[in-house]
Amino acid sequence: MGAFRQEHIVDKDFPFLLFSHEDNITFPPHWHDEIELIYMLDGECEVWLNNTLYKLNKGNLLIIGSREIHHFSNNKKSRKIFIQFNLSLVSNIYNDLNKLKFINPVFESDKISDKHYKMELERQILDLKQEFIQKKSAYKLNLMAGLYRIIAVLLRFTPIEYYSKGEKTKQNQRINLLSRIYKYVEYHYNENISIDQIAKVANFSTYHFTRFFKKSTGITFLSYLHLYRVEKSKNLLESSSKKIIEIAMLSGFDNIKTYNRVFKDYTGMTPSEYRKNIEQIQDSNI
Repeated sequence: MGAFRQEHIVDKDFPFLLFSHEDNITFPPHWHDEIELIYMLDGECEVWLNNTLYKLNKGNLLIIGSREIHHFSNNKKSRKIFIQFNLSLVSNIYNDLNKLKFINPVFESDKISDKHYKMELERQILDLKQEFIQKKSAYKLNLMAGLYRIIAVLLRFTPIEYYSKGEKTKQNQRINLLSRIYKYVEYHYNENISIDQIAKVANFSTYHFTRFFKKSTGITFLSYLHLYRVEKSKNLLESSSKKIIEIAMLSGFDNIKTYNRVFKDYTGMTPSEYRKNIEQIQDSNI
């Protein structure tokens, strides 16, 4: 798992991806070049986007722009549909999409007075899901048509403005610096990493580093490091028969007590419970 930027999340030939998710999500703050739409089918969900917390409910749609830093912050189960697409899919029709900033990135269908557009949005999203799953003849054309309709509704009913050149420059500078920090974590997560040590990697004082990281990601560096280590340990719990204490050490935790506490804080279960749950799912699929 890369520590920061998700690369090649969509197919190069047809840069579009759709999937649904019903469980809680734990994933470190990250970004990608693709635009991402998260549509809430049911339940509640909290997402940090550009250091702002958004609480999503049924019928809400969150718009995440290209290279915008985001992550999920709670462990509540909810049903969601994710749509990710590269700007190249729509640039020949609407070339300004990457230049636009959604003033409120949460689209609330309940606030649309025109019932036709409210019903159209959910219908198009559900139709996209079926087209993407079934992949019948000419399904890509239908995906494109549905995606254009969704974008049109969002642009028509969501307040937008253009990014200034200075805002884009600051965004790129922030991401470049985070890339350096995250890359260090990717190679050294199983070692002891102090705040002073990572601050030197960023060429910051400890004080300025902690402020920069929290402002950029919405969480502290220690929270990020814990979350990254938990994700690494989940991979080992799923793919190996190593003992829990060994997995804790390989993932960068210096004792089993801390590992169990942190793991449960982020996933809602202990490492042993998580492994048992994965084994039950695998057995049921046989």
